Amino acid sequence: MAAIVSFIGWHDCGKTTLATGVVASLNQMGYRVAVIKSSSERNIEFDTPETDTFKHKQAGADSVMLVAPDQMVLQTKQKDLSNYLKRIKKRLKNYWAPCLTQVQRRFEIAPC
Repeated sequence: MAAIVSFIGWHDCGKTTLATGVVASLNQMGYRVAVIKSSSERNIEFDTPETDTFKHKQAGADSVMLVAPDQMVLQTKQKDLSNYLKRIKKRLKNYWAPCLTQVQRRFEIAPC
């Protein structure tokens, strides 16, 4: 079972600095680390320099997710996403269900 660690505190109290340090340390010890950044703000930029999600990725997180009132974004370094996509496809239907039209772009995984 995966361990879950949460950092909770006031705005600008050092949560991201602490979290990125922990991510970097765990990564150096050989652990695979995922980070979930939650926010009550809207229109947050994902994975641009100086954002928390960018800092988590730079620290070595294998997966970074942003959850906000108006968006949910997941970025992962997983090498083989085929099994992962199969597992989450059912969960994603909850988010796609209200849509009348879905546009999908298929990609193939080629061996390197």
